[in-house]
Amino acid sequence: MSKRKGRTPSLPPAVLLRPRLDALLTGQNVGPEVLLSQIGALLPGVSSGVFLATLLRSVAAAPAVIQDMLAPRLTAWLRGLGRYDELHAIAFEQSEEPALVRTAQSWLVAGGEDISALAPVRLGLEFCGALRYGSDVQKSVSGFWYADHHRNRVLQLAFLTDTDEPWEGAVKDVFLKSGRSQAAMRQEIEDIAAEVMLGQAGVEDLTDAAFKQTLLSALLINRRQNIGLPFELRELRDFFATNVLSLPDTPGAEGFTLADFDAMSNSGRNVEALRHHERRYGKVVRLDDGEEVRIMPFDPDDI
Repeated sequence: MSKRKGRTPSLPPAVLLRPRLDALLTGQNVGPEVLLSQIGALLPGVSSGVFLATLLRSVAAAPAVIQDMLAPRLTAWLRGLGRYDELHAIAFEQSEEPALVRTAQSWLVAGGEDISALAPVRLGLEFCGALRYGSDVQKSVSGFWYADHHRNRVLQLAFLTDTDEPWEGAVKDVFLKSGRSQAAMRQEIEDIAAEVMLGQAGVEDLTDAAFKQTLLSALLINRRQNIGLPFELRELRDFFATNVLSLPDTPGAEGFTLADFDAMSNSGRNVEALRHHERRYGKVVRLDDGEEVRIMPFDPDDI
């Protein structure tokens, strides 16, 4: 059957949000009201939590003159959108990475709010376990930290490794998730593992040292393969420095420092471009005999 060529994938608004925000905050010379209106136009199709977290990160990375212009207005603007409580929750509950907390607090202060009652940001969270599952080719590993003093909720830092070309065991994807109990997150991982692995393998518990070494070893492969850090991990620099590098080391393991992290944030092949290439042109899979074949992406037009 014929296949239409040259189609451009339609990306969801949440994926395009950060680059669009960055373009607005660096590429125009407009007043604050116009700029806030343009930012608000990006809201449709993006969940409230994703929008606010992405906006916090994007404004924090914007030129100082843009930050100074927007900061006194953002609290009132978010209140008008019905998003003020979400901003206050990030600043008060301290359930996100420290950089996000500091930015949220600075917006509240710039908006005239007294935040002296807020507890200091907890930079060092308490590690509470790790899980791993997957095949010989791809593995998903998650580490957990308590997100609140009552230990009711946890932060989940998850990463995916791939042993096929061009990854060869490198970190391919990363995300940080919060807001649920550790038991709920574990159950979700066990359910996913059972579905993905068709019951052939279970979920493995890792110690804090094993989790750290698994992640660092994979990042060292990124460096050897000349693959940079995923964008999502670069955004979590403070979290990584404080809560991952502080975990116990495995004796004799090759080291990985924050300086290595920073160097890899600005070098190597782009992870997002490599993932996009796989989605569009197919994934290279290594067979048991060592031969490599390309598995083309599924296209409904072929049915």
